[in-house]
Amino acid sequence: MAETKPKLPTTGCTEKLLNEYLAEKENLEQILSKIGEEKHKALQRMEAVQRKLWLHKLELQRRNYERSLEEVTSIKKLIEDLTRQIESEQRASKDER
Repeated sequence: MAETKPKLPTTGCTEKLLNEYLAEKENLEQILSKIGEEKHKALQRMEAVQRKLWLHKLELQRRNYERSLEEVTSIKKLIEDLTRQIESEQRASKDER
């Protein structure tokens, strides 16, 4: 039996396949470039959302601090009022004796 050698593609066919390959390679590079741009935009949006979340967290902390400060201030005022009442009652008690 005689061995049959595979036919080599003709120059025209090789050139056509090479052109197809180059076209697909260019398409892929464009797609990858677009993906890179979209990724960059998405990361920027994500960073903006993270900043908003951070600012919201700071605002909540500030509100909680103000609320705590108001509570402490009102408790301090109550203690001062009670202290004045006790001192007043002690003076009145001494004056009665």
